[in-house]
Amino acid sequence: MARLGETQHVLAAERDRLLVAGVVSAPLSTLATAIPGPVADRTLLRGGLAGGVTEADWVALTDRTEELVEACRVLADTDLPDSLDHGDLSASQVIVGEMGPVILDWSDATITHPFLALAAFGTDEAGTDAYLAAWSTTVSPEKAGAAVRSARLVEPLHQRADAGHACRAAGLHQQAVVARIGDHRAGGAATGRHTGHGGAA
Repeated sequence: MARLGETQHVLAAERDRLLVAGVVSAPLSTLATAIPGPVADRTLLRGGLAGGVTEADWVALTDRTEELVEACRVLADTDLPDSLDHGDLSASQVIVGEMGPVILDWSDATITHPFLALAAFGTDEAGTDAYLAAWSTTVSPEKAGAAVRSARLVEPLHQRADAGHACRAAGLHQQAVVARIGDHRAGGAATGRHTGHGGAA
């Protein structure tokens, strides 16, 4: 996680080059604006259809709409620059060699709030501390802690939003989104995407 934080910290100053390289910008302001519409539209969530949400899941999502929007705003208020986000970060995407950890497969990368990558990996406290050390001169520990909590709430929607368009996420994977949002709201540890894992990288 330290390597990831350091890489993002450096690349935060290279936004224009990332855009030229074809990386899509997915600012949290776009996600915050997009959240209420698709969440409130049961037809977009394929309610009652195969692969869609159940009635209980839909109610749970609508109840959390304001919380999700507010979490986006808390993250934005950290004043951290957007940087490269992996978009699909898990333990299976990391190999460790003689030069240290290497993160593979950046094909789903976007430019967005850096802490979403930390939330996606689902690391433990030691990994979180190692990651945040890269940002220690940029944001206070208190603000960083609040931002991490918000990132863990927002990340399931961001990851499935396809560069900020939450409606596509709602139709494809909303049940998994509801489960992860519920876990984080209840105070559970962040879970790694698909695999479930912890530990520092």
